[in-house]
Amino acid sequence: QQLKDAFNLRMKNSSEEQQEDTKISFWEIFDEFVKECGNQNNWTESTYEKFAAVKNHLKEFKEDVTFEYFDEFGLNEYVNFLRDKKDMRNSTISKQMGFLKWFLRWSFKKGYNQNIAYDTFKPKLKTTSKKVIFLTWDELNRLKDYQIPKDKQYLERVRDVFLFCCFTSLRYWGELAKINEPVRETYYKGNERIDEVTPKYALLSTHAGRRTFICNALALGIPAQVVMKWTGHSDYKAMKPYIDIADDIKANAMNKFNQL
Repeated sequence: QQLKDAFNLRMKNSSEEQQEDTKISFWEIFDEFVKECGNQNNWTESTYEKFAAVKNHLKEFKEDVTFEYFDEFGLNEYVNFLRDKKDMRNSTISKQMGFLKWFLRWSFKKGYNQNIAYDTFKPKLKTTSKKVIFLTWDELNRLKDYQIPKDKQYLERVRDVFLFCCFTSLRYWGELAKINEPVRETYYKGNERIDEVTPKYALLSTHAGRRTFICNALALGIPAQVVMKWTGHSDYKAMKPYIDIADDIKANAMNKFNQL
């Protein structure tokens, strides 16, 4: 009997050691998550880059991190790390925590993770809605008609590309044409409210051409459902900020009419 007990104990220890050796690491599981979700959801290159950044942030935070670590305390520590060490805005932290929760939720469904603290974790992060930067119809025509100086002719092609975006809603300058209306942007880092005022030309990007098209199309009275078909938007919620702007433009136009 003693020989049998000793044999069973040895077999048990050997089995446990083997299981420990074959245990999948947190990072291997993360890579599996990226591979599977990327294939299932047809991720673009930019989405893969986002999750590569998520992985880098997590490794910098805690190289030996485990699923068990992400209880309420661990999740709060990660939020503090993103705010204090990575100097992220609250809105960016919210996105990063959304990515992490996606991974933790997936790993729970797969049986890798037994810790569901992420499900009820909702950090208090003050945020403001992102300001929509676009050109008004007057600004758009001012840019179109502006005579670019001979020593800056290289900007002709740049302007043509940007105008093409503005008139077609496709994705991509403005300082020379004096599109310098001050734009106030508000964001939060922790509980600190930060207000920045920037000239509009410094905020123009390729995507501003798409926004310009949408705002002016709605301001001209084209139904949102039609604009959505042109731009490829499938979510009406995504159009609401543009609709609100168009309503303001229409209200201002009516005020001008009332002054006649």
